[in-house]
Amino acid sequence: MNESSEIRKPNSEDLKSLAAQIGITFQSDEEITVWSKLLVNNLAAFDVLAKLPDTYQTKLPCSTDPNYNNRKYTIPSVEENKNNAWFVRTHITLYPELANVDSDTPELPLLNKRIALKDNICLKDVPMLNGTGFMEGYICDEDATIVTRLLKAGAIIVGKANCEYMCFSGGSHTNKSGYVQNPHAPGYMSGGSSSGSAVLLGDPAAQVDMAIACDQGGSIRIPASWCGCYGMKPTHGLVPYTGIMSLESTVDHVGPCTKNVIDNCKLLQVIQGYDGFDPRSRPYPKDYTLEKTNYLEAIKLGIKGLKIGLVREGFELPNAETDVNELVRTTAKRLIEYGAAVVEEISIPEHKLGPVLL
Repeated sequence: MNESSEIRKPNSEDLKSLAAQIGITFQSDEEITVWSKLLVNNLAAFDVLAKLPDTYQTKLPCSTDPNYNNRKYTIPSVEENKNNAWFVRTHITLYPELANVDSDTPELPLLNKRIALKDNICLKDVPMLNGTGFMEGYICDEDATIVTRLLKAGAIIVGKANCEYMCFSGGSHTNKSGYVQNPHAPGYMSGGSSSGSAVLLGDPAAQVDMAIACDQGGSIRIPASWCGCYGMKPTHGLVPYTGIMSLESTVDHVGPCTKNVIDNCKLLQVIQGYDGFDPRSRPYPKDYTLEKTNYLEAIKLGIKGLKIGLVREGFELPNAETDVNELVRTTAKRLIEYGAAVVEEISIPEHKLGPVLL
């Protein structure tokens, strides 16, 4: 569409056809007339938007490199996708000439790390379904901010991982293509909504070094723990959500998902920081050093002297399981052996309201 064109107003036959596609039947011509009037203001607004200049300019690193635009993808076969964790396979890198280098550098901290993206993250020239059927045929025309940063850091994007339908499930059974199963317990769920991201890390045959998970609630924590890997959840405002399909802007977040804590720090180091677009975050003040935080150095500080609280209400939810509660309490108390000053229960009554408010 050019800037001078206008969106064509649907006539009565158009409305009938569109309604039929989603299972709606109009009862009379008068009803069609009412809907036509309701649509007028919305369509006028679309006309205005269509004529606005596109001021968004993607700043891609090495965008003139021919390898950057080598965005081929394949649909994995059933044999190579036994857990249904993959959506599509790719092999996208800015540095193919370094394919045989087995060590990273400060300039390329993720060199040749094979990374899978959750399928609600925009990857240019590659499809995105976000676990649904109605987005079939959609091809992304931009990279998410974190994709740009991963590639610049030397990573290889090896594919996109299946996720739950619109990322709105804590299970792993709502993806359009079927359920995503736990790599350690075939036939059982992996948790969600970032089901495929965690499964690919938990399955050695997938040959994935790191993954990106995102969205809200337990979407990173649950599948990561169930599949035996490490998921980082609290990144809201720290890691840009630009170019990622949103669920709810006040809780959207992007999380590194890795096989160990050190890799988690490396991945977070690369993808964090203000990008100039995401309204969830702001530029750091000049006297604030968060953007320069070295997470690899920070983990060397350990937990000596920390006071660790166990939220009592978290163990009192209706679906809580006694054996799981006891395992968490016992494991938490072991942190004292590693230097924690105190590990004790605390009470936050509002915690039980979390599922309702979410």
